[in-house]
Amino acid sequence: MYFTILVILHIVGAIMGIGPSFALGVLGPMAGKADDATKLTLMRAMTAIDSRLVTPVALVTQPVTGVLLIAIVLYAIIIYMSYIVSRPRVRRMISLLEAGDGHGEEFTRLEATSKMLGPIFGLLTTAIVILMIWKPGSGCGVQIC
Repeated sequence: MYFTILVILHIVGAIMGIGPSFALGVLGPMAGKADDATKLTLMRAMTAIDSRLVTPVALVTQPVTGVLLIAIVLYAIIIYMSYIVSRPRVRRMISLLEAGDGHGEEFTRLEATSKMLGPIFGLLTTAIVILMIWKPGSGCGVQIC
C-alpha cells in the first residue's frame, strides 16, 4: 500500500510539476519575438511557472517518491542547469527589460543562452519520463512495478 501511494504521488508530481516546464519551451520563443512589454510579461509568467510549480515538485515531491539511478543523474543535471545557469540569466533579463534595455548586447547574449537551454531541458526531461515508463533492467516493463 505504501509503495502504491508513493507511485501515485510521484506520477501526480510529475504531471503537476514537470509537465508545465514544457510550456517554457513555447513561452520562451514567443518572448523572443515579442515587444518589450509582452516579453517582460511572458518572462514573468515563465518565472512564476518555475518557482510555483516546477521548483516545489522538483525539489520535494519527486526525490521523496523515488526515481531510477540514471534518471537521478539527468535530474541533477537539470537542477544544476536550471538553478545555477538558467535562473540567474532569466532574472537578469527581466531586470534589463524592466530598465528598458531589452535590445542591448547583454540582453541579446542572455537571450541566446536561454534559447539554447530550452531544448536541452526538454530533451533531458523527456529522457527521464521515458526511463520512468520503460524502467530498463527492472524486469517490470512498462507498468507500475
